[in-house]
Amino acid sequence: MLNHPWQVKLIKILTYLATILLVLLVFWMVSFIIIQGISYLNMTLLKESSSLIITTLMVVFLALLIALPLGIFSAIYLQVYTNNGKLVKMMRFSIDSLNGVPSIIFGLFALSFFIYYLGLNRSIFSASLIMSIVVLPLIIKNTEEAIKTIDIAQIQGSLALGASRFTTINRVIIPYCIDGIINGVILAIGKIVGETAAIMFVIGSASSIPKSFFEPGSTLATKLYLIIQEPTYSSNGIGSAYGIALILLLIVVLLNLLVKLVNHIFMKRRG
Repeated sequence: MLNHPWQVKLIKILTYLATILLVLLVFWMVSFIIIQGISYLNMTLLKESSSLIITTLMVVFLALLIALPLGIFSAIYLQVYTNNGKLVKMMRFSIDSLNGVPSIIFGLFALSFFIYYLGLNRSIFSASLIMSIVVLPLIIKNTEEAIKTIDIAQIQGSLALGASRFTTINRVIIPYCIDGIINGVILAIGKIVGETAAIMFVIGSASSIPKSFFEPGSTLATKLYLIIQEPTYSSNGIGSAYGIALILLLIVVLLNLLVKLVNHIFMKRRG
């Protein structure tokens, strides 16, 4: 415990310094990408990257479509409808462990299981499957933390008044933990958009605009990786890498703003 005023002051100073350092670091990193990438961000690069942008958005959409229901209802089950027994502890340990698995391991698993064992083609669908597994722990943990803030009496009261479990989940639990779900979605978007190792073995390398989720493609992150590995892969060399990095940054910001807007509309309608 902090028993002396100087200890409290020291902790406050260290906290302020850490916060300022973090803000400066983020500002410097974003500024560097913008300054380096803005000169290469032109219509030619956007036209060349159109298929990459569409493929990236398709992977984000399908991965979230798979992971969100699984993550939300898994969190509700673990937090509301189970006791803290050994099985639940093992499940939580597995979720925490899954969150710490290196991306390359996910990529190897996807290649071995989805492509070689199940016989799926290298495609956006295969990449979305593995990314849904990658982001699942993020969604579960954020939703669980949000559910912990709900007064258990509200849930018990809803059930006591005759509401079904589905109605309780739909009318009580989800509306009150929407902020936690949104935080999980934002973290998941950043993870999916920037992922390379987990999907590069299963998404393929097509440069054309995909017409379905079952066609191969290439995301902005995988293209960026290839250019950094071999600058001659692009006509502008490493300059194209900065331009694509700026596009990635803009997509993440725009998607996060879109998610926040949807959350604002939902909260406004809820009153």
